[in-house]
Amino acid sequence: MILVYDGTFECYLSLVYEVYYKKISVEAVKREFAHALMLEEHREVVFNEEKSLKVKNKV
Repeated sequence: MILVYDGTFECYLSLVYEVYYKKISVEAVKREFAHALMLEEHREVVFNEEKSLKVKNKV
C-alpha cells in the first residue's frame, strides 16, 4: 500500500500512528498524489491531532 500525506510533520506523525497501530504494510510514503498511483492501492492520511500527539509523546 502507498500512503499519501500533506507533507507536514504533524500529518507524518498521524501516518506513523496509522502504520504502527493498524499494522499496515507500506510500500511507499508520498507527499502528494500522483496520477501513477491510480493503478496502485493507496490511502490518503489526514492530520489527526490526537494520533499525532500520541506518537509525538512516545518519541
